[in-house]
Amino acid sequence: MNLFKKQNLIIAAALVLSACGTVKLYEPTESNVAKVKSKDAAVDVNTLAIGKNLFETKCSACHKLYAPSTKTDTQWAKVLDWMQPQAKITDAEKHQIYLYVISHP
Repeated sequence: MNLFKKQNLIIAAALVLSACGTVKLYEPTESNVAKVKSKDAAVDVNTLAIGKNLFETKCSACHKLYAPSTKTDTQWAKVLDWMQPQAKITDAEKHQIYLYVISHP
């Protein structure tokens, strides 16, 4: 196999593998809000939408995203505490991300 074909094969394989790693995130609804009302009485769909956006932009800047359903509420709290300095997010942003990831369907 010539070098050009090998390079194309490697690029194609990388594209396929990267597509497999994409996490489909849910759009927040009122049922997600109801799930986390006990954690924050002021939460609404907009709060969860902001949390989703922060999760997508801040967290994926350095690594692949994990589906919110892959961790418990307690595990997400620990992950966010640990990642907050690296992601350079405020306490308010961390809280919005936390509410989003624990409100998963």
